[in-house]
Amino acid sequence: MAPFPLCCVAGLASSESVATLAAATTGLVSGLGLEVLTQEAPDFKDANAPVANLVAEHKKIVKRSSKLARPLVIAGTVAAGAAAYGNRDKHAAGPLAVAAAVNGAVIALSLFLIKPLETEIEALPPPTNASPNKKPDQKQAAADSKARSLLQRWAKLHTVRVALSGFAFGSTLCGVLLLNKKH
Repeated sequence: MAPFPLCCVAGLASSESVATLAAATTGLVSGLGLEVLTQEAPDFKDANAPVANLVAEHKKIVKRSSKLARPLVIAGTVAAGAAAYGNRDKHAAGPLAVAAAVNGAVIALSLFLIKPLETEIEALPPPTNASPNKKPDQKQAAADSKARSLLQRWAKLHTVRVALSGFAFGSTLCGVLLLNKKH
């Protein structure tokens, strides 16, 4: 038996522990995405909400959630892949490999579709908050329409991202349960 500190490290590095880490990180990403989807994104579909407020809210959401979500989804992907490889001779390898692949799809969706859209939203000129009685000019109306369209596209793509994250979490959880199943 290894000395005390080494046995603890070996236990932390076991494929079962890595699978549990994958489930935890993937679950956190799913929960964060679901919170944004249900609590904050519905405003983007409201045609009466002021565009200036929507754009400002979107910028806050992206800044806050990306700081947490990016490292978690990367950690979940790596951990699920490592756990699948470490358990390749067990039934749990399939669901863990699927989770790693789906998390990879989440990363690809975020990098190639959502991030350019977020960059485009960030580059929008700041909309003016006109008084409710004053009708906006055509240029401002076109800018507002473009901003609404971009925010709605972002909300739809974010919905897909949350669905994929939820599926990855379920798959990871399935793998962890299979690893802990007593025969």
